[in-house]
Parts: sequence; structure tokens; C-alpha cells
Amino acid sequence: MFFRRAPRLPRSTFSPADEAELTLLLASSCPVGGFVRFYGLATGLIATQNAPMSEVLTLLGVRDVPERLRTLVGAYLEDLKIRLDADLVDMPEDLYELEGTLEWLTGLGQAVTLDLDKARKLLTLPSPHVGKMMRRLLAFSPVGVSGAGLPGAAELEQVRQKETGELRSRGVGHTLHTVTETCSFLLGAYSDTVTGGGDRAHAPTAPSATVRRTEPRTGPNEPCPCGSGKKYKKCHGVPGRV
Repeated sequence: MFFRRAPRLPRSTFSPADEAELTLLLASSCPVGGFVRFYGLATGLIATQNAPMSEVLTLLGVRDVPERLRTLVGAYLEDLKIRLDADLVDMPEDLYELEGTLEWLTGLGQAVTLDLDKARKLLTLPSPHVGKMMRRLLAFSPVGVSGAGLPGAAELEQVRQKETGELRSRGVGHTLHTVTETCSFLLGAYSDTVTGGGDRAHAPTAPSATVRRTEPRTGPNEPCPCGSGKKYKKCHGVPGRV
């Protein structure tokens, strides 16, 4: 297990024990998707501002929320917002598994489809990268997408199948790339769309990331786990890449 040293942040009141308890409570209150879908939706709400982040449990369909769950969710969201504002993206261990990554993308996609006018605006930008990322998020949304200026259902299903196939076949290196690339897009393109900050969405910069791993650290001269055939130091071991 290792992590990239992060800039100093305000001291968090949300502990690993709190996160473990939150995960268990979400598993019982929100059995579809659990913590990773909650995490994806919460990240998406903070990045897109398509709905208040406090509505995350309502959007997940949780009713009769226990007071303890409400308290933990509030603390977690405040902590997550601090980290995202500092361009730090946590990667829960469940995201290393295919199903976890798919649930996370589903949560992000749900946040994006809460404002389809904003989605249309981004799709009109002359940027292949933005178009690719928008189609990825719309493809994984649990909400049907339709209307002028939006990809059709058949196209989105093709995107979904292609992305799922790549995540399944290319392993953890590709998963890491997908997570950081998608978060970079949300925290860049959507931020600019919301604030009117111009077209930085054309070339979003990847955020730093705090990454927890269960496998041994890859040596600089060993093959990169993404399957590129390059040495790790020449591929995902390059400074600035995850």
C-alpha cells in the first residue's frame, strides 16, 4: 500500500472508522451500488453542481434515512469537497474491481444527466476529448438520455460495451487511467461550464490522486501493469501520472 504525498489540507474529522461504518450503512440502506455508486454520485454532484450534494441519498432512492447515516454522509461530503477543491481524488479499493468501477461511473453519469442542457453545451465544443468523456458518462447513466443534441441510445450502448470491455481486458492500469481521466474532465470542463471560465475543457489537466493499492509496488524497470509493454518508469510511472 502506498500513497502520493498530498498538499496540506484542513484537518479532516472523517476517520477511516467512520468510512467503514458509512460503507456498512450504505450497503444496508442502498443495496444497489452501495458505497462506490454513492461516491461516484457525490463526486459528480460536487463537480457539476447539477443538484445540492445534500440530495445524494434522495437521488439514490434511500428513504427513512437513519440519523447516524445522515450524520456520516454530511461529514463525508464536506471532507470530499475539501479534497476535490484541492484537486485530490481518492480511489477506494472497490474501484480496482470491474463491478466497482462500473457502479462509480453509474453514479457520475447520474449526476451529469440531472442537467441535460449543460450536457448539450459541452457536446457542442469542438473537442474530441470532451465528446469522448461526455459520451462515457451519458452511457453509464442509469437515467435514459434522449433529445436533440444528445447521442442516441444505440450509440451510447456501443460506448458502454466498449468501455466495459476495455476495463475488463486491460486491467488495473487502464482502470487507474479511466478514473483519473474522468475526474479530470469533471473537475475541469464542468467547472468551466458552471462558472463561465472559458474553454479549458479542451485540455483538462489531470488532478493529483491519493491511491490505495493492495498489490506490491511496481519497480521502475518492471513492465507497466497497464499492459502497454513499456517499462513502468516510461509509462504510468512517469511523474504526474497515476
